[in-house]
Amino acid sequence: MREDPESVKAKIIEAFIMEFNADGTKLNLDNVAKRIHISKKTIYRYFSSKTDIYNAIIDGSHRYVHQRQKEIYESEGKNPEEKLFEILTIETPFEAILDFNRVFEVREYEPLVYHQLVKSYSDQWVYPLMLIEEGKRTGWIRKDVNPTLVIAYLTSSMNQLYSQDLLQKAGVTYKEAITHLARCIVAGIKAH
Repeated sequence: MREDPESVKAKIIEAFIMEFNADGTKLNLDNVAKRIHISKKTIYRYFSSKTDIYNAIIDGSHRYVHQRQKEIYESEGKNPEEKLFEILTIETPFEAILDFNRVFEVREYEPLVYHQLVKSYSDQWVYPLMLIEEGKRTGWIRKDVNPTLVIAYLTSSMNQLYSQDLLQKAGVTYKEAITHLARCIVAGIKAH
């Protein structure tokens, strides 16, 4: 009985992330294959290259974030401030297992992949922008807040989290850094 192709792809991606956590951008697909007891040839049935796997991770994360943002935005029973904070602290399944102390290597050694990662962040601000605009209209966000600058600050800050040793120097995890960033943003734009 053949395994579901999506299940195989998910196993390859998870093994790829585990190898990335161990070896950074120097990981090799032989070790990915060994980790999940398949052949390297099987990996190439699903992905054409390491870059293809990186892009699958980025695309999967982007889709997940967009879907979660939509769900949060449309949810009942939460005020816009709670929704904005929740949207800013979404954690993808990949982020939960990724060692962010290694991501700086992608920036340095896989610039095309890094460009795709940064681009994915710049495309995911529709719902936060709508919440900021709604907050300005309803008065929970200061009228002088410029949504474009807030998003630029968020994007730049997230980009900085991928700098070498930043998380280690700060003594925080990626999740803690994102939560701190979200708290600062929400507190900074909130009408007092």
